[in-house]
Amino acid sequence: MFNINSVFQGQIEKSLETITKNGQHLIVSAPPGIGLTYKVKEFFQKHPEYKTAWVLSGISLFSLYSKIWECQNSETQFLIVDEPDFNDKGIRSLLKTLLDPITAFCQWSNPDIAARYNIPSSFEFKKQVIILTNCSFNTISPKKTMMYNDMVALRDRARYIESEPIVDEKEELLSKAYKTIFLSNEGKFVLNDLERIINQTKLDAENINPNTAVWKCAQQALVQRIKNQIK
Repeated sequence: MFNINSVFQGQIEKSLETITKNGQHLIVSAPPGIGLTYKVKEFFQKHPEYKTAWVLSGISLFSLYSKIWECQNSETQFLIVDEPDFNDKGIRSLLKTLLDPITAFCQWSNPDIAARYNIPSSFEFKKQVIILTNCSFNTISPKKTMMYNDMVALRDRARYIESEPIVDEKEELLSKAYKTIFLSNEGKFVLNDLERIINQTKLDAENINPNTAVWKCAQQALVQRIKNQIK
């Protein structure tokens, strides 16, 4: 079970205080179940002078578009999008539009559908956006080209903060990884292969590259550390 540590709590509060003054958008990434939504709600409860509109997870693309229009035509200053579906290309595209640093001009491709709900097929959005997510923008694989490019664009258009596991949590995660991988028979074969590959890298004592030497020592230390875990 993760909990927001005090350092990250401070980062969230400082970032919220900053964007309320400078007009920036904000993206906060953290593991699920740590109380991120609660922390943001708590901040705005302490600052009733700021009006917010919330968009909850699981919302469809058109419902999001509708909510954006509703927010634009109210006294709301902040649209808070809680756990959007980044696998949905349309949602990624719409969020990129909202965070556009020049003009956030929203458009719906089918004017008839928009008109049916008394929503214009295009309008300019002039409010601030806060996105809360458990998706780490820093770990999206570049191989997923379209999604990667969209996520980078989103991150670059806003103030972005991401939590890291505290030290105790990191140790626990490492311990579980060792037990899962290297205590199995297959894991021992992997370790042998790793050691063999590392030992194939020979150093020339007369013409040594300091960077290579440091890297090799680090590799050997890693193998020894893993061996100690297996014993």
